[in-house]
Amino acid sequence: MRIEYTELKKAQKECPKKIYDSLSSFSNQDEGGIIIFGIDEESDYAVTGVDDPQKLQKSINEKCKEMEPVVRPFITSTRVEGKTVVAAEIEGMDYSLRPFFYKQKGRIKGSYVRVGDSDESMTETEIYAYDAFKKDLKDDLYTTSDKLFYPDESLIKKYIGLYRANNPNSSLVFTDEDILNFSGVYFEGRPTLAGILVFSQAPQLSFPEYSIICLVVPGKKIGDKSPNGARFLENRRINGSITTMLDEAVAFVARNSRMQTRINEQGKRDDIPEYPIEAVREAILNALIHRDYGPYTRESSIRVAIYDDRLEITSPGGLYGNNTVEQLGVKQIETRNGRLVRILEDLNVTEHRFSGIPTIYNECQKYGFPKPEFISKHGEFTVIFHSGSDLSSLSNHAEEKKIEEEAHEVLQKNNLTEENLLEYCKTPRTRKEISEFFNLRWDSINRKYIRRLLQSGELTLTVPESPRSPYQQFKCVKISDK
Repeated sequence: MRIEYTELKKAQKECPKKIYDSLSSFSNQDEGGIIIFGIDEESDYAVTGVDDPQKLQKSINEKCKEMEPVVRPFITSTRVEGKTVVAAEIEGMDYSLRPFFYKQKGRIKGSYVRVGDSDESMTETEIYAYDAFKKDLKDDLYTTSDKLFYPDESLIKKYIGLYRANNPNSSLVFTDEDILNFSGVYFEGRPTLAGILVFSQAPQLSFPEYSIICLVVPGKKIGDKSPNGARFLENRRINGSITTMLDEAVAFVARNSRMQTRINEQGKRDDIPEYPIEAVREAILNALIHRDYGPYTRESSIRVAIYDDRLEITSPGGLYGNNTVEQLGVKQIETRNGRLVRILEDLNVTEHRFSGIPTIYNECQKYGFPKPEFISKHGEFTVIFHSGSDLSSLSNHAEEKKIEEEAHEVLQKNNLTEENLLEYCKTPRTRKEISEFFNLRWDSINRKYIRRLLQSGELTLTVPESPRSPYQQFKCVKISDK
């Protein structure tokens, strides 16, 4: 039996005074849970039994009445090792009734959520998520009275044109101002949060933490350090509109991803990024448009963290409403920020056609990457891409010999020397450009010339902080430049 759904209590003489945390947490999760009385977890799960099952059952029911709403347990008993053990099954309650909480502590302090084998106090963010769903609050339509909008007028003009093209009849009766109000860019003359996030040239002037924190961690967990003591190989905050943050965050991942080499069906080598970039784009876009923009997350940013073995994209707010992780990519799920999504759909940034999660799965499958994980808990939603670097087609001895033979043959045929390589790289060149110009595999050129020329300083990298970047170029350093 999984620990998320099970709580063990000794309760040999009487009902424990505090079981409201478990009653709350089990009621607040879809699967519910079961509290078993008469087993001592701290004594190696010894069966202590319950001396008076009827008295215990009455106590359990009384404590359930102290919950708001009242919890209705299903109580049974059985014999284990000759002793009576009592079980109280707590049904996972409908989302619209949550959160269930202990009345004496109040809604904020008396609401709990199950985390592993413990009951943790709900965050204000989690409690607000229930209220927002029940009251149909639209945080993307929140308006601010400050004067820091600074709209991109050309983008607004483009949006109005696309809106009219998609809704031909609107041209007959709607003014530009009408369109901006009907679509949720403005409300009563003031820009909405959706309008600011999409059209402002600097949304963070009004909402400083609505940004993306990008990290490269030198290990497998936060706190690991590089040999020189650095906690992060790169640490950057990305600001700007949603489309700006999306593009820059995707570029950050691409720049800091290792490349893996695979042999294709034609026997040629393909360089493939460590993570499928199109899938990464979808995951970051989803984080930007589906995150919780409510009042309790205004100090929280999206995090993009690259570890040695995985990429994690975490956004504030769990899945919206009744949505579950199991439903992702299977059914159309409810949307938290409907107006924001629609504006971006009209701008052709997102399709909003139930295609994001399937695209992520398909991109990973297409390149043979491990299946991504989706985790929604404790007020956060995380997508985890596991590194595909262990899937690299590493060269064996026979392949290395073949490469060397090919290199020797092509070098003789093309008369490739250090001098003409440096001459070609007076203009910065990519790996692909160098390989195609000399009609030789990159591994051969790299092994024969590039490594030595970089060490000697005759060549330099245009992206020195990320040697394996897919955007890397190689530039000849003239003697006068040294």
